[in-house]
Parts: sequence; structure tokens; C-alpha cells
Amino acid sequence: MRVLFFGNLRELAGIAETTVPADIEITTVQELADYVANGNPDLHVALCAKTTKAAINTKFAEFSSALNGADEVAFMPPFSGG
Repeated sequence: MRVLFFGNLRELAGIAETTVPADIEITTVQELADYVANGNPDLHVALCAKTTKAAINTKFAEFSSALNGADEVAFMPPFSGG
């Protein structure tokens, strides 16, 4: 599973993307957030903030959404523009 971080989440993670090994069983976006933030409390707080958005394969998703090992998940901070 490929995981992408955008904005300040990238800064907190210290990386733009990572890959979760296939042998790690992660079934929801929330479980993925917990996994990638393990050992980084600042990242965990930011990922679990109500304003943080997640997308599975470029479509916005809830943190309760199901995942499979082939998915690409992006975590995005609040954004604005016009």
C-alpha cells in the first residue's frame, strides 16, 4: 500500500510518501493513520484531526473506509483557495 503525505503532514512525517509492507494487515484508513504515525505523536494528532482529509485512489474517503493492499492513500491537511 502506498501512502502519500501533503502539506504540513509531509513535514511532520519527514517524508512525502511511504509504502506499507504487504504482510502488515491494515483494513481501514484509521488503522493506516495509526500505523504510519506510530512513534510520532505530533503526526498522529495531525492525522487524526477532524479537519484532515484522506483519499483512497484519488477519491475522498472516511477514516472508517475499508482498504486493501493495492490502494494508494493520501493524507491531506485542511486546504482553501479559490
